[in-house]
Formats: sequence, C-alpha cells, structure tokens
Amino acid sequence: MLRRTYKRPPLLEVMATLRVAVANPDAVRNYLGEHPELPPVIAQLSNEVRQALPDVLLMLELVYDPEDSEAETLLLYLQPQQVDQPLLDNLQDWNHKVAKALTSSGAWFLVNLDLRSHK
Repeated sequence: MLRRTYKRPPLLEVMATLRVAVANPDAVRNYLGEHPELPPVIAQLSNEVRQALPDVLLMLELVYDPEDSEAETLLLYLQPQQVDQPLLDNLQDWNHKVAKALTSSGAWFLVNLDLRSHK
C-alpha cells in the first residue's frame, strides 16, 4: 500500500493565509530554525486570534532587548481599533496558553498589543 506523507507548510506561509504580516522574515525564520517547537504553537494561536478578531491587524515580529543583545522574543502583535476588558482577558488567556505550551522550551513567544499608529 502506498502511504502518503503530508508535509506541514512553513509557518510563514501559514501566517500569510491567516493575514499575519511578518516583520523581518529572515530574522523570524532563523529564530524558528533555532526553536522548532515554536511553529505549531504559533500557528495554532494565530489561528485562534484571527478567528476571535477577524479584522485586527496582526504582525509577527522578532524583537531584541536593548540591554541584552542575546535576548530575543518573538511577538505576535495585535493592533485593535479599541482596547476593552474582553480583549485584555483574551490576551491574558492566549499568553497563558503559550506559557503552558512552551514550559520546557528555551524559546520566547508572547502575544501583545501594538498601540502605535500604522498608516
């Protein structure tokens, strides 16, 4: 019997289908290469965020700690039209899920609000 194997699409392709912009894709791709446990967590969470907030701008970005050049964190930024308590509750729940999924990982991934103006 012929068995088919299906390869998961790369995370950046998944982000495109979920309408998640990726800032500096090469840096994000390199970080993901160092932390192979991240892509399934990010894909699942991004899908959940997109379903809950279909019209919100989402951006995946690798950020660096200005005080420690070795410290990197991958962030999924949400840019909502307004911030309300249900959104803040969701944000807390999403970050709790990430923390639970990455308990034994050396990777850093957070969901955060981006309140800057993007025109």
